[in-house]
Amino acid sequence: MEAKTIRFEHPYVKLGCEPLFMFGPDVFCDGDRAQLIAVQKCNVKDLSEGLVEYDTSYYTKNGKLAYYPLPKGDVILLVFASFGITAAETRLFTTIRSVKSSWGADKLEYYNSLLFQEFVIKIKPEGKTWKKKSNRK
Repeated sequence: MEAKTIRFEHPYVKLGCEPLFMFGPDVFCDGDRAQLIAVQKCNVKDLSEGLVEYDTSYYTKNGKLAYYPLPKGDVILLVFASFGITAAETRLFTTIRSVKSSWGADKLEYYNSLLFQEFVIKIKPEGKTWKKKSNRK
């Protein structure tokens, strides 16, 4: 089965994308793979401030720390793991996504159907736009 893609708009800190540490062992790079290990619907107001800061922080191309704005109301918390040879080499990260897609699909059902599947990590380069998919379901 072909791996699905999880896309990120920015080089997030949670992926190890910090200006001074972009090449260490804990960095997720564009094209790396991770397995979806948990899917949880929750409300943004119930998430801790620390989790929101961790999940939304990224560095701009000028090296300034910024935060991606989360939608209000219900969201989906996804947990991904990249398993190493030993437990110490296993890396985890989360991502918070809206419940509904821009085309109206139920993303909770979609992600639940992909639980324990492998995803390819794609990080959008600064100044670029994503190619639109023509046949989304």
